[in-house]
Amino acid sequence: VPPWTKSVIGGGGWNADRGNWSMVDSAMCAVSYGRYNVTALIDAFCLSPGGELCLQENRLDALTHFFVARDSMYRQVYQHRVLQAADALTRAVVLRLRDLSEDAVSSGSPQAVQDALAAHGAFADSTMLAVLLSNSYGSELPISSLYEMTESWWTYHLHRWCNAHDQVLADLAQRCRTRRLPKTIRLSAQDEENNNEQTCALIEQVKHIAGELGYPPRYYVATIEEKDKHRQKAETVPLVMLDTGEIVPATAVEPMIDQLMRRPQASRRWLAVPAEVKQKLGRIR
Repeated sequence: VPPWTKSVIGGGGWNADRGNWSMVDSAMCAVSYGRYNVTALIDAFCLSPGGELCLQENRLDALTHFFVARDSMYRQVYQHRVLQAADALTRAVVLRLRDLSEDAVSSGSPQAVQDALAAHGAFADSTMLAVLLSNSYGSELPISSLYEMTESWWTYHLHRWCNAHDQVLADLAQRCRTRRLPKTIRLSAQDEENNNEQTCALIEQVKHIAGELGYPPRYYVATIEEKDKHRQKAETVPLVMLDTGEIVPATAVEPMIDQLMRRPQASRRWLAVPAEVKQKLGRIR
């Protein structure tokens, strides 16, 4: 297979897959973050004497535009703190289910788990029982079970859990169903590095307030983090053909691309908590 085909299918930087999902996901989310000048980028591709895919130097701006678009999709959509807060709420629901059936889960018996959950008025079908009994459902469950884990399947369980006898599970499920998502409290990188004691004190204060308001911190106080996992992957750097005919990495001629391929030294962290907790803490918005 010629080298250029590998670059088009799964090469570093831009490739057909990334170039497509960046624009499609942007349109599906009704945002413009992932749009870039795709026609200009494709038109500027050429082949090196060795058969490698290169970009002509005069359209390096189009490649830079793509890197900015991809980075924006991760920061504003995939890793957005609101989306991560929603994920944290979902994890809290599953955590509560596991805690309610902890002894039964250790037995490995689906019937025992079902009985334990039923004692708290919590419904679970055979697929959900298999998930709760699995340490890694993505690798341990058969593909047929994964296909059963649809959005409607999850929504139906949430609907049933909203009427559970266990107040924590019912509240968490209701928050998911009605989109009452957790609010976020920023933990700045400066606090994390230079004022670690202050950050720990803030976290303890938030947990204390949550407990006072009747929200067990184990389920209602979560730390979310924006790690920029799309940066600094083990991937090849796109090649650029200079006007002189020399082939060089894009990072050697465009500092912005070099920066966007590096992972930041400090990640951004937040606490995800109920709105009432943030309000009592005195944080506006």
